[in-house]
Amino acid sequence: MTMLRAISLFLLAAFAHCAGIAPDLPAPTGPYSVGRVSFHWVDAKRPDADGPRELRVYIWYPAATPKSPAQASAYASYLPGVEQLKSSAAARSLSNLFGPSWPLIASDSLPSHSLSNSPAAGGEKLPILIFSPGGGVTAIAYATQLEDLASHGYLVAGIEHTFDAPAVVFPDGRVVTASDDYWARLPHDAADPDGLEKAIVETRAADIMFVIGELADLKNDRASLFHSRLDLNRIGVFGHSRGGRAAARVCQLDKRVKACLNEDGSMAWQPFWLDSSGRSMDQPFMMLDHLDAELPDDVFRKMGATREQYVQRRSARQAEAREKFFGTVTGGSYHVTIQIPGISHNSFSDVRMLGRPDAGTINSWPKDVRAATPNARILNRIAELARAFFDKTLRGMAAPALDPGRAPTKEIQIERFGAAAK
Repeated sequence: MTMLRAISLFLLAAFAHCAGIAPDLPAPTGPYSVGRVSFHWVDAKRPDADGPRELRVYIWYPAATPKSPAQASAYASYLPGVEQLKSSAAARSLSNLFGPSWPLIASDSLPSHSLSNSPAAGGEKLPILIFSPGGGVTAIAYATQLEDLASHGYLVAGIEHTFDAPAVVFPDGRVVTASDDYWARLPHDAADPDGLEKAIVETRAADIMFVIGELADLKNDRASLFHSRLDLNRIGVFGHSRGGRAAARVCQLDKRVKACLNEDGSMAWQPFWLDSSGRSMDQPFMMLDHLDAELPDDVFRKMGATREQYVQRRSARQAEAREKFFGTVTGGSYHVTIQIPGISHNSFSDVRMLGRPDAGTINSWPKDVRAATPNARILNRIAELARAFFDKTLRGMAAPALDPGRAPTKEIQIERFGAAAK
């Protein structure tokens, strides 16, 4: 690291500290160092806006480089392609996404905990996890969780869904920004209140299934870091918000996938949509939710409903979900609710740790509770629960956090259904 860069990092970190921002994200907890590479993949079979469908995919994986304190100076930038992004039309969206940490990120002064293009660690073949981020969010904004999973021996592929991610930087220098018009033009059932969202989810699901095929090609490519290292019999998919709904849809469509996790992507208290034949899915499934604060009275007035009517509808939808969704998953299912005060929909990504405040429409907890929210600990619990689910379903490992005998706690409530309850 040059003296100038070291001074720059010190000054920016000092500024961030004074502003109440934590510029250092939690380090991965697993035994492996983490490598990160990116790929530009083109799906010639799917026409898109100006040609075939193109995707940028980031891959985190266990790296061969031993862990050491000296690694910190070699860590890759938190946000790849930041030089192009900060001068693109997406800069405003990224500034909104990352909040007060955007100047730190834009100056290329926030490091990740990943090493660029490091050789993969030796040993057993790597189980595969494919991640789909929330709507309008980059996969990089979930780096803490994805790096942690990689440090425990998973290959994790995070997809930048073109026209939904704030911006996608392609190798030829093009920066493709998000486009609401692109999605609005998708064919969908206008009579269905969820029709457009279902169409978007179908496109994302197709992206995920395409990436599975590309990963199979990497396994067979002698020039690849991952030649003969990927276990295509142990594939899990997961995502946050819209990405969680896409992950669930993939499980309905693709038998190559062996387990499915939806992080906070329910629609009106239901974890996914039944398919056209009315079935849920065969693979093990987990819904990871957060507990919202009680809504203030003015919210109900805006809804045109009373608190009692809202609670009644919520209870009915949750009962329906237990019967028609969770209860019909052949491989068993979990509904896990994190109940730490102050948690919100944004707690599943890095952005709250990076100082972005929640809008009142997203987070109804009192401001003093939000200010005291242990964001790093919440994200650690999310990563721990996600890992427990995939350890159990893909690796056949013990997962004490999900065991039927584990009693509910103040922080975690777990409901188990079917095979998961045995």
